[in-house]
This record gives sequence, C-alpha cells and structure tokens, in this order.
Amino acid sequence: MGRRRQAGVAAVELALVLPVLLLMLFGIIQFSWLMLEYAMLTNATAAGAGVFSTKRGFTTPYTDTVTQVHNSAATLDPNNMSITITVDGQACNSDATCQTALAQGNQASVGVNYMFVPLIADGFVSMLMPTTITSRLNVRVQ
Repeated sequence: MGRRRQAGVAAVELALVLPVLLLMLFGIIQFSWLMLEYAMLTNATAAGAGVFSTKRGFTTPYTDTVTQVHNSAATLDPNNMSITITVDGQACNSDATCQTALAQGNQASVGVNYMFVPLIADGFVSMLMPTTITSRLNVRVQ
C-alpha cells in the first residue's frame, strides 16, 4: 500500500527542482562567457597599451595600437568594440595627434569598451548581465 502512494513522487520532485537547476546552469554558462570575454578584453587592452607606450618616434602609433588590440582579441567582434587612447588626458584619435602627443614619461591610457552579447539572449539570466565590458590600462611612454 505504501508503494502505491509514492508512485509519482519522483516525477513531481523533478518538475519542482528542474527549473531551478536549469536557471542555475544557464547562469553559470552566461557568467563563464562574460568572464571569458572580459579576460580576452583585458589581455587585448594590455597588449595595445604595451605597443602604444613604445611607439614614440614612430609614424603610426594609433594605427599600430588599434591593430594590436584587434589582433589580440581576434575572437571578439571588432564592430562591438570601441577603443579610446589618451596621452596626458588628451584624446588621441589619429596617428598625427598621437605622434605629436607622445613624449617620454607622459601618461598614456588605452581603454576598450566592448558590447557584451550573451549566449542566451532572452531570459532572466541575460537581464542580470552587463551590456558593456570596459577595460582601461594606464602606462608611461618609454
């Protein structure tokens, strides 16, 4: 008699617990994807800042830095990326402006903003994720 009363208990328990477990699983996947892209972005920013800090006296410091960032973050979509370069707080948007601004000992900064696109675009978990990942690195010009 006791066995008969518990015939569907496992199915009911699974139906109650499965949505919570799936939400946790998708949350872990989304967060892992976010951390992977953040790690790639910070590595690309560091590589770009390293190149930029050594380009004093070169003719294409801006182009070389942008190229290095894009090459270092090859799996990230360059259309979702914006790169900001400054020297002593002044924006540097071209090779000419960067070339004149670069002087030994100046504070240079390379910043990259990336529009994060979640793996699972709809749902509660994706609403908790940030829309933009930002990385910035300050260096001294060599």
